[in-house]
Order: sequence, then C-alpha cells, then structure tokens
Amino acid sequence: MKRLAEEATKENILKSIKENKYNRTQDVIDFIMALDQIEGNMFISLDAKWGAGKTFYVRQIEQTLNYLTKKFKGLDIEQDVENAFSNSLLSKTNIKL
Repeated sequence: MKRLAEEATKENILKSIKENKYNRTQDVIDFIMALDQIEGNMFISLDAKWGAGKTFYVRQIEQTLNYLTKKFKGLDIEQDVENAFSNSLLSKTNIKL
C-alpha cells in the first residue's frame, strides 16, 4: 500500500511551519487560541480519514506550543526551530501559561 501522508518528522514539521506548506497557519493559531480558553479538563477528538494529516497537524500544534512556551519563559530555542518560526504568524501568537 502506498503512503499518501508526509512523514511527521521534526524536520518536515518545521519546514511546513516555515513555508506554511499546507496553509494551516491560521488553523493552528485558531486551535491554540481555543485551547487557551479551556478551563479545566476537556476531551478533544480529531476525526478524518487515514492519511488526511491528523498526526502532522497535531505535531504542528505541539511544535508551536513548545516554541511559544520556551519563548515566553525566555528559554533557549534551537536554531532550526527559531528559523522555522522567525517569519511565521505563529511566532506572534500569545497564550496564557
């Protein structure tokens, strides 16, 4: 069976963030802002067909949250990560920690 999805490696995730490869920047921002509004516990389900990019999308969100947390706390950010986010709208997202 041929794989249709791009491998969700850190390198591919960062490249997709830098290039807004899948036009998901605003979707990621919206999702993170929605997460930021949640008080308490919540269950979130992503539903799509196999190969639609669920894992890739979640990893983009994970990488963005890690970046924003390190940036907010003034922690060192790896150069490849900083390069990916440097010109992205994702770097300007504000979240409560």
